[in-house]
Amino acid sequence: MTKGTESMPMRACQANKSTAPLRRWAVAMLVLGASIAGAEPLTSDLFSYKVQKGDHLSALLASLLQLPNGAEKALQDLQKLNASVDLHKLQAGQTLYIPRPWLQAQANSARVTQVQCSGNYWPDMSNPDTKPLHVGDGVGEGSLLRVPPGCQVMLTLQDGSRIQMPSGAVMEITSLNTPKALGAPQVRLKLLEGRIGLDVFNKRPANSVFEVQTPKTLAGVRGTQFRVGFDSKQQNSSVEVLQGEVKNRGQGDGNASSLPQGMGQWVDAQGLGGQPQKLLAAPGFQHYQLLNSATGAGQLGFSNVSQAKGYAWREGLAVNQFEAGVQQSSSALSLNVPSLGARAQAWYVSSVAPSGLQGMESTYALCHTEEPAANGYCSVAFDTSSFNGRPMRLVLERLTAHGVNTTALHWESKGPDNGRMWVGALQPGVYRYDLRYLPADRDALNAEHWVSQNGQFQLINVHTGQH
Repeated sequence: MTKGTESMPMRACQANKSTAPLRRWAVAMLVLGASIAGAEPLTSDLFSYKVQKGDHLSALLASLLQLPNGAEKALQDLQKLNASVDLHKLQAGQTLYIPRPWLQAQANSARVTQVQCSGNYWPDMSNPDTKPLHVGDGVGEGSLLRVPPGCQVMLTLQDGSRIQMPSGAVMEITSLNTPKALGAPQVRLKLLEGRIGLDVFNKRPANSVFEVQTPKTLAGVRGTQFRVGFDSKQQNSSVEVLQGEVKNRGQGDGNASSLPQGMGQWVDAQGLGGQPQKLLAAPGFQHYQLLNSATGAGQLGFSNVSQAKGYAWREGLAVNQFEAGVQQSSSALSLNVPSLGARAQAWYVSSVAPSGLQGMESTYALCHTEEPAANGYCSVAFDTSSFNGRPMRLVLERLTAHGVNTTALHWESKGPDNGRMWVGALQPGVYRYDLRYLPADRDALNAEHWVSQNGQFQLINVHTGQH
């Protein structure tokens, strides 16, 4: 191991097993106990501690460290790591190098904020190692989740970061804790199959860690939106950055690649990262052919994107829905819509490059008013399932040819919600939103503590033809 410095990014450690036993939960799965070989961490294996005046080894063992089994050997190993320091005669100013798994830590948990499925997906309850997840359940370090076909699950961390697991994803939470010596959350995920989407709180402490590992690659982030995929049959991985920046390193790579917003990278079966690629733009709305004016049924068409080998789309309700993975795809993007009403339905569309990387995503909200006299006003939904009834604020701006509509909507609620917030009386057009909420145990007066979800969508009324 290489000795680290206090200025280096901090690596995650194990939770205190005596006070926070591992809980293995699953979604329609048999728990997989086998571990996998993966890429080396992007952060240092060692935590550097500056000895303070009056420090003694016994006090540090009680307040800072949690030695593994075989304390006598552990102390011998600790002495080898600090050969120039007499552990029994510590002096102020000396630096101790400590393996991060030896740090005492407070266990954290992630809350299940969405479970959306179709068909019968519950596991065989006679197997004691399986448990279906419900909204509101908590999962912790050591949990392993497998999402069956037709289902998706969203987890929300205590700082507001979100992990979206679509159909087919298999993921283990290897670290989810806050070491006492660091005071910053350490999150490490291991993706074993499929794709996941991540929306990481962009104001995490400087010494926090958020890493996603597959058997072939390791991605580390500060605050961003990105996707990670792994195909166990082909043994290759992908990383696609939607916002922020991600450092990604293949198992066989000597150095990590920095992937800014709008870039992606493949890592092959040998663990070698390919040349970073620019993600393709999303297809644009082209037309809606209204086939039934009573129900709003019709056909939704999009423009083609040069260099795209195909397209991917998902359907939902909330315009701020963050999801991952390709649910449906085709060589041309023309969608049949069975019905539409004044409450808009959302479509999330993206292009797929010849390399297989999924591109940037655009959100379109379609509605249908029965009478033109309604002036084309419709309503759109925002997903608030991760807010858990916390205070919320929304700023919604309509973009016009002359700039931003100065009549912005400010909305605040401090009461409990049912997981979805509808905003009505909206004219067709392009909207930009900033939806914020305050996580539990945070100071409402400190703007740094508010979690922000922002983006834009296009609202289209197919009856009036306005968009």
